[in-house]
Amino acid sequence: MNLKQIKEFEKIIEQYQDQLVKYAFYRVGSYEDAQDIVQNTFIRFFSKQIEVNKLDNSKSYLYRCIHNACIDFIRVNNKIKYDSLESFPEINNIETTSHFDLIEEYKRINAMLRNLPIDQSEIVQMRCIDELSFIEIAEILKIPITTAKSRFKYGIEKLKTSYMKEREVNYGL
Repeated sequence: MNLKQIKEFEKIIEQYQDQLVKYAFYRVGSYEDAQDIVQNTFIRFFSKQIEVNKLDNSKSYLYRCIHNACIDFIRVNNKIKYDSLESFPEINNIETTSHFDLIEEYKRINAMLRNLPIDQSEIVQMRCIDELSFIEIAEILKIPITTAKSRFKYGIEKLKTSYMKEREVNYGL
C-alpha cells in the first residue's frame, strides 16, 4: 500500500468511524463491542488493501461490512447486551437533568423498536438514528429502494400507534 492509499484510508476512518461505532452500538448494545467490531472491520479493510477510490460507495461498503459483523457477533453471542447509555461517551457531556431524560427516552424508544418486526426496526434505526438515505439503506441491506421505503413507512406507522396507545394509558387521552 502506498502513501496515497494510506492517506485515503485515514481519511475514511476519520470520516466514518464515529458513525459506524454508533451504528454498531445500536445493533449489539455494547459500546466496547461496537468499537471492536468497527476496528476489526477497518483492519480487514486495510489488510485486504481495498483501493478506496475503486469502490462505488465506500460508505455503503463499510456500513454493509459493519452490518454483517453485527449479525455475526449477535449470532456467536446469542444475544444483544444493551449496555446503559452511560457507556456511550457522547452522552457523558450532557447536563444531568437532560442526561436522565435522554436515557429514559432511549429506553422507551428501544423498547418500542424491539416490538417492531426486525426488518422494519432495522430500517427505522438506519433512517432516523444513523441518518442514512433510502438509497444507502437499500445498498447496505441489498434490497430494492421501494422495499426500504415501505418497511420504513410500516415501521413508523406501528411506532405511532404504539406511542398513541402509550399516551392513552399514561395520560388518559
